[in-house]
Amino acid sequence: MNDIPYIGCINMKHRTDRYDRLRKFLKLTKFGDDIHLLRADRHEIDGRVGCFDSHLQLYRHCLQRGCEYALILEDDIVFDLEQVAECVKNANHIMKTYPDWCKINCHDYGVVRVLETLTPHIYRALCVGNQCYFISKTAMQKALDTGITKNHIDVQQLIDFENNTFLITPPMIRIYASVSDNTNENIFTNICCMISQQTELAQTLFHDICMKCHNNALRPCHEVVSTIWFNSLKVEYNAGNKSSGIKLCDSTISLITDPV
Repeated sequence: MNDIPYIGCINMKHRTDRYDRLRKFLKLTKFGDDIHLLRADRHEIDGRVGCFDSHLQLYRHCLQRGCEYALILEDDIVFDLEQVAECVKNANHIMKTYPDWCKINCHDYGVVRVLETLTPHIYRALCVGNQCYFISKTAMQKALDTGITKNHIDVQQLIDFENNTFLITPPMIRIYASVSDNTNENIFTNICCMISQQTELAQTLFHDICMKCHNNALRPCHEVVSTIWFNSLKVEYNAGNKSSGIKLCDSTISLITDPV
C-alpha cells in the first residue's frame, strides 16, 4: 500500500493526544514512512478558516511534487486495520474505472445523499466531513484556484465535486470521539458533529443506518431526509461561495518520521 503517491495528515499542535494516537495507528497501516504531516497553529480568524487552509496547504504541497492524487487524513480518526487494504483496493478501482473522479470518501461520517450504487461497497455519494479521503490532481488544482471561500471546505467540495464524488464502505477509518476545533452552523451537520463527539459507536450506527435505509424498503424515507439536508447545504454553499481574500499560510510540512 506504499504506492499511494502522497499521504498528507493534519494535526493541531495543541492536540498532542490526537498526534500520538495518529502516529501509532499509521505505523500499523503499512502505508510506509513517506507520510507528510502538517502541524498547524490555531488560525487567527477561526477554526473553519484554519481547517480550509490546512487542507489547501497539503494540496499545494502535493502538486508541487507532481503527484497525481493524494490521501488526506485529519487527526481525529481511528483506523479499522482490517479494512484499510480493501478500501485502498476499491479506491484504485474507482480511479481506473471513473477517470473523471474528484474525491473518494473513506470515513463513516456525514453521508448526505447516495446518488448511485455501483458495487456492494462503492457508491456515488455526497458526504460532509474531510477526515479521510482521496482527492485527484484536477480536484486539488480546482480547490487551489478557488481558494478559501466563506464556506466550510467540505460544504464547498460537496457542490464543487458533486458529480464526481464517491464513497467506499466499509470505510477504512471511524472518527475518534473528541471535541472538534471547527464550528458549524447547519443544523443537520451539527447533529452529525454532536453524535461523533459523544461516542464512536453512536456515530458508526448513524452511518450504518443511513446506508441500510438507502438499500431497503426505507429508501424513500431516507431520500426525503437526505434531500432536505442536501438542499439546506446547497443554500449554505450558495451564500458562502465567494472569495474570502484570505491567503494560505506557510506551515511547516514534514515527514511524520521526523522529530517533533
